[in-house]
Amino acid sequence: MKQLAPRISLICWTLILIRAFSILLIHPSATLKFSPQEWFQTLLFTGATAGGIMLSILLARRHLRIWAFMLAAVSLFLLWTQFILLIMIQMDPRGGGLTFPAALAKWWSFSTRNALSSLTEIPFTVFILLSAVLWPGYALLYGEKDNSLPKKPLSSP
Repeated sequence: MKQLAPRISLICWTLILIRAFSILLIHPSATLKFSPQEWFQTLLFTGATAGGIMLSILLARRHLRIWAFMLAAVSLFLLWTQFILLIMIQMDPRGGGLTFPAALAKWWSFSTRNALSSLTEIPFTVFILLSAVLWPGYALLYGEKDNSLPKKPLSSP
């Protein structure tokens, strides 16, 4: 389990990045119409996903708690930006003023609008949710403290 979890994570993060690039390649005309804000969001998502790949590689090499907690933070960030925030925006009066169940139903219908969307969105959501929940536990169970930095004694003035 100690070696398997980072490898599974690496595969999933890589699939997420491939999914993002394939969407951009399938719909190149949509990317030409991106506003600067949409480009920034795309770069932020790509950077966070690349960070997930990098942290998974680092965890496969050495099981440090800080890397597992950072991977959980990246997962929480993506969970917030890709799902929770989208639902909350629809609940805002300027974003539609929907109730929580209606906003959740709208997000669900958008995420499962066709078979391809369902096959990509649902596993991505489940993986990000599980990563945000399980990596802190992994860090506490299997993680090592980083003792490679020398400890400096506190000097008195």
